[in-house]
Amino acid sequence: PYRSYVTLHLRGDSSWTDLSPLNQTLSVANGSPTFSTSIKKWGTAAMDFRRTGAMSFPAGMDFGTGDFTVDWWEYWNTANGTTEWGLFQLSTPGSYIDNQQNVAVLVTAGPVYGFYKGGSFAATTQSVTTGSWKHAALSRNSGRLRAFLDGVKFYDDANTTNFNQPAGVIGGYYSPTYNADALLDEFRVTKGIGRYTANFTPPSGPFPAA
Repeated sequence: PYRSYVTLHLRGDSSWTDLSPLNQTLSVANGSPTFSTSIKKWGTAAMDFRRTGAMSFPAGMDFGTGDFTVDWWEYWNTANGTTEWGLFQLSTPGSYIDNQQNVAVLVTAGPVYGFYKGGSFAATTQSVTTGSWKHAALSRNSGRLRAFLDGVKFYDDANTTNFNQPAGVIGGYYSPTYNADALLDEFRVTKGIGRYTANFTPPSGPFPAA
């Protein structure tokens, strides 16, 4: 559903090919991210960011004040309990340092999940699990930002921030110091649609491609 609203879809099968209608070209943000054929959720491989680097993409993140969804499968190898490690950052590079006009998902002391949302930080009490695949989603619908893990909502708050920066980084946070020790599979961004508002059953297969 809502295939025409998808602005980034990375399957991770040993390729950085974007399957969205935008057909974006990704570039290396830092390091040398690669693929794993031994640890994967679907298909032949998963995107391997285990502290090796991050990738950037140029468009599709300018959500404005509207609805959006970012959903993905994640596998944390280890989760640092003292330093922020980021899964992705939606912003242009000039905004990374002060976390303005962006969305970022990361793990922090605990380890638990946290978010940056346009300059403010949202802490949660949701623990991070290592060594297994989890479906995760961040979705804004009608002015409320919600986060889900394996289909269970663990964050829900009012949010109408104007996210007007178009670009993003996956597998890391604004500095290589904070790159995630994680793998990702089936990473998808949907602009204009908040797919999830309540608990749901995680997908039973890869996201559909065009």
